[in-house]
Amino acid sequence: MKTFLALPLLLGLLLGTAKPGRTEVFLNLESDFYSVNVASNAPLFPQLLRASPITVKSVKYTGYTSAPIKWDFKYRVDAYTGQCRIVSSHAFLNPKITMPRIYGASDRQANAFDGFYRALLRHEMGHYNIGGETAFAIDYA
Repeated sequence: MKTFLALPLLLGLLLGTAKPGRTEVFLNLESDFYSVNVASNAPLFPQLLRASPITVKSVKYTGYTSAPIKWDFKYRVDAYTGQCRIVSSHAFLNPKITMPRIYGASDRQANAFDGFYRALLRHEMGHYNIGGETAFAIDYA
């Protein structure tokens, strides 16, 4: 299942680091979930790893965030000096967060998963924020 959320906004407002920037940032956040049918008599984490479609450099992960940034610069050449000047720029961030979703868990497993899921999402949002911070770092460089 995929959920799309598209919001044109200044990323600084999202990150709480708003400054009068030069780049307009557009965000298209995609969430993707993979299903884990849990055996109630088995430890949860190994089941999450087995069901995970996420493998990076031969290592399995239970969550993943990609945060590609595409830039679009418009420039003008000054007729008098011949110098180029950027007149506008846009950054398009297209992050995708992939997370597990469990089915058939016992109450105990569901409670454990709830805490695990919150921690994993917080971790993945950290990767997501790094993408935004990178856009700002490039913009202000």
